[in-house]
Amino acid sequence: MARIRSATEQLEEQPYLGRVSEMPRVRVRSIVNFPHLVFYAVGENEVVILHVRHTARRRPEPGEVI
Repeated sequence: MARIRSATEQLEEQPYLGRVSEMPRVRVRSIVNFPHLVFYAVGENEVVILHVRHTARRRPEPGEVI
């Protein structure tokens, strides 16, 4: 959990650190040496964590609710 927390806290300072995903307005941040992806959206004054997903799980399709 500490690695996930650290990765998400970095997004406060660098919201565009993650890569653009296939889903509109959703970015993805990988966590070094940890098999999870953080899906998030950048708002005007906030970063919204949408989902944390284990990399062994199927990635969401564009338009799919996560």
